[in-house]
Amino acid sequence: MTKLLQINSGIRLNGSNTRTISQMIVERWKLKNTSGEVVIRDLVNNPVPHLDELTLDAFYTPPEKQSLEMKEAIQESDELVNEFLDADVIVIGAPVYNLGIPSTLKSYFDHIVRVGKTFQYSANGPKGLVTGKKVYIVTARGSFRNPELDTHGNFLVELIQFFGITDIEVIHAEGLAISDESRENSLKKAEATISELIVV
Repeated sequence: MTKLLQINSGIRLNGSNTRTISQMIVERWKLKNTSGEVVIRDLVNNPVPHLDELTLDAFYTPPEKQSLEMKEAIQESDELVNEFLDADVIVIGAPVYNLGIPSTLKSYFDHIVRVGKTFQYSANGPKGLVTGKKVYIVTARGSFRNPELDTHGNFLVELIQFFGITDIEVIHAEGLAISDESRENSLKKAEATISELIVV
């Protein structure tokens, strides 16, 4: 069974632009994959804790040498990694907050960037271990972005590529706070892009 993982990080549970556009992708995907499964990871209702020293040490300790405290510390991280690896398609909703991604989304990624699980070190540098997945990244901002200074979108793409994933589509919704007309046009443009990307 094909599985889609929807990751929501927009603070607003109602009226969030990234949640709205992400849901467009999910609904379009469901039309094409009628027997597919959708798993929702909501980082607002269920935030992932920031890393602490015990958890970080556990990441780099072989399982046979981990203490009981270490095993308990990485239990949630292990669950997040398995959920991520189990998905065939991943939809990431990431609004722009103060030029960056939401802190909840950063914490999530801190828990799934795991040596030996999602990447490994090699003589030529880090190598991603995750392949065969499709990732949709949805960004939203009130104004308009400068592609050369897009630290938000570029960071997300580089991070997904770090895992070893190369099939990535980015949908930018911009000018959402300029006016009602600008927001409506941006959402319509996003919907049109999704229809082109996911042909039913």
